Amino acid sequence: MFGRKIFVARAAVALFFLLGSVLVYVLSLSLPEASFEPIGPATFPRTVAVVLALLSLGTLYLSFEKTPAAKGPGEGRVGLTLASLLLLIAYVAVMDFELIGYRLATIAFLFALGVLQLGLKPLRVAIAAAIALAIGFGTHFVFTRFMYIDLPQ
Repeated sequence: MFGRKIFVARAAVALFFLLGSVLVYVLSLSLPEASFEPIGPATFPRTVAVVLALLSLGTLYLSFEKTPAAKGPGEGRVGLTLASLLLLIAYVAVMDFELIGYRLATIAFLFALGVLQLGLKPLRVAIAAAIALAIGFGTHFVFTRFMYIDLPQ
């Protein structure tokens, strides 16, 4: 019985966000096209809507998986949550005090978070490294080339 409640809750949340993403995308169709810039005002809402839709579909898919028995309060992965929070605080502090640049800070943060979440198996470490590098360099490229936002060097 408890597993069914979790399935319904996960599916409901996924469908809610999926419908929200469709709504955002439809509403962004009425925004004007770019006149002088390479990216117009509709690009960001459409991108967020597509990413949210993909994540919602993933969540909906995962809601069909068999759910393990729920743990009571305080029996979860508190240490992992605290370590992730400390990594986030360190990432923000390093960037705020301009100790290292955006790319290096982002790659280090995402790699450390990926290894923390996925574990130290060689394939998982490689996946964490690939994701960190792609996001670090990719977001820097998008922010500086398309959005003309200066990031810490």
